[in-house]
Amino acid sequence: MSNTWIRVAVVVLTSVVAIGSVYAGPLPPDATYRPLPTLPFNNVKANDAAAKPQVMARQRALLMERYDLSDHPLPGVMMSGGRRPVQGGVRVKPPKATTAIDALSPGRIQPDRGS
Repeated sequence: MSNTWIRVAVVVLTSVVAIGSVYAGPLPPDATYRPLPTLPFNNVKANDAAAKPQVMARQRALLMERYDLSDHPLPGVMMSGGRRPVQGGVRVKPPKATTAIDALSPGRIQPDRGS
């Protein structure tokens, strides 16, 4: 393909994209991922800053419910940068029992033998 054809193709594609964007129009507000703020930026920033302690406390509680966040470094084992120790042990906490069978120990659960 010659350079002339490449240039013509680029011009045509650019024109199609430009014309399409003119007629497309903006997305409706309910089609975006997050609702667009209707307040001025300074008000939104102040509201977010005021809510931050509650949000951080809620997330911290969620993390502490799901994971063991205590410090249990393995002696003599450091991460690749050599600055932080590798933590030992299982960090994920098992979920709380939600049904009667979840509360049973594995030895008390009998398989269905098709009696």
